[in-house]
Amino acid sequence: MLIEAIAAVMILSPLASPRDEREMVALPPPPVSQVVSSDLGLDVPVVDTYTDCFGRTEVSHAGAELDACLPGTYFIGHNPGPFTPLMNAEVGTRMTFFDATGLPHDYRVVSVRSWMASWGPPPFTESDVTAQFQTCLTLDGTWDRILDVAPAA
Repeated sequence: MLIEAIAAVMILSPLASPRDEREMVALPPPPVSQVVSSDLGLDVPVVDTYTDCFGRTEVSHAGAELDACLPGTYFIGHNPGPFTPLMNAEVGTRMTFFDATGLPHDYRVVSVRSWMASWGPPPFTESDVTAQFQTCLTLDGTWDRILDVAPAA
């Protein structure tokens, strides 16, 4: 009797019903090679890898680049230009880098500083820093704004 009651419930009220095609909505794919921050209104493609370790090649104006000449993950981009929103970053600002596979890397800014380009590569300010973002403070590129970021908790 119990088995017949369970069978009747399963027939009358299936656990999973097929969805109406009108209800099915495809989710957009994750961004690929993109830096975003709702805190800053930043949504910038990472368009290339910068490989000129002498600094003679101009950085793209179409988006950010990953600098292969510096240790760690080092993003560079123009201000004015795609990295202008970084001028509003402060400690605690959240950012996400979607790599070439769409995998998100969530960061939080742990330090913001001015750095003279002639001083060489800026060292990490804290032991948990895994990436840096650089944009120009001056139009001639003499002074840069450096954001040190660590994995977001």
